[in-house]
Amino acid sequence: VVGDLMVRIQRIPDFTPKLLLVRKRLLGLEPEGPVIDHMTLLEGVIVLEEFCKELAAIAFVKYHASSTP
Repeated sequence: VVGDLMVRIQRIPDFTPKLLLVRKRLLGLEPEGPVIDHMTLLEGVIVLEEFCKELAAIAFVKYHASSTP
C-alpha cells in the first residue's frame, strides 16, 4: 500500500502544500475553497497517517503495560 502510494504522490504537483491545505480544511482551520485535484487521495493519505499514529500509540501503551512489573 505504501509503495503504491509513494508512486502516486510523485505524480501530484505540490503534494505537500496540498496535503497541508486538505488537513487544515478537514480540521476546520481553513475555509472551504476551490476544489483541489486528487482530493480523495489526499484525504486517504491523512486517514492512513492518523490510523498509523493510533496503532503506534496502542502498541506503545501495550508494550509498556506488559513490561511494567
